[in-house]
Amino acid sequence: MKISPYFYSLAAALSLTAPLAAPAAEVSGPQVGDPLPNFTIRGVLDDEAGKTMDLVKDAAGRPLVLFFVHERTRQSIALARQVLGDAANRKSNGLEAGLVFLTADVAATEGWMKTATLALPRGVPIGISPDGPSGPPAYNLNPKVIATVIIAKNNRVVANFALTEPSLTDDAPLINSAISKALK
Repeated sequence: MKISPYFYSLAAALSLTAPLAAPAAEVSGPQVGDPLPNFTIRGVLDDEAGKTMDLVKDAAGRPLVLFFVHERTRQSIALARQVLGDAANRKSNGLEAGLVFLTADVAATEGWMKTATLALPRGVPIGISPDGPSGPPAYNLNPKVIATVIIAKNNRVVANFALTEPSLTDDAPLINSAISKALK
């Protein structure tokens, strides 16, 4: 079988091409080592409905998990429910946590939250950022991600997860491991 000379030219050209680089990981919010700025949310459910809360101030330097939902998806809500449900069970160990929704349509998000209470975690403050879909300006959250999870201790970030495809099987163990380290 005779091989075309074009085959060799193509093979040579392909061998000189640099391998494709992996896409850069997304970055969202304060990074490891950064101070954790105070910010407020407006509570939506139960006793917190309508109240202004500052999750960072209320944690007073104790280990803290902040779960920001940029986009409401089945995966982001399931991951929030699992991670923050576990966090609520660790409150006796000094862990604080909160769920923050970022949205341009506060009324629609609030209405959804009130009808979807069974899908949301219990035992942690849940609210909406008054700063809209960008969230607190000092946080520099990335609108390209689905969720940002920040873990802090002594008001400094010890772990940050910018999630473009939240996954219970992939992300929950990593986040829970970071929470365990923050509790030591």
